[in-house]
Amino acid sequence: MLMTQISEEGQLVRLRAACEYLFGNSDESTKMRMYRMIDRDEIVARKFGTRWFIPREEIERIAGSSPDKE
Repeated sequence: MLMTQISEEGQLVRLRAACEYLFGNSDESTKMRMYRMIDRDEIVARKFGTRWFIPREEIERIAGSSPDKE
């Protein structure tokens, strides 16, 4: 998913979309990686019901410092 698409969707991005953008996929191991990052307070996230959302600014911050992103 392109960052322009994420930006157009609003201020909060679903965890799955964030995984796809940051790590290239949203399989179970990648989602667990994101949950661990949330638990360790490495990523700011909000939970609404059973779904996690990450602020767009947080994705941009992680993407700028992520060795996985080219």
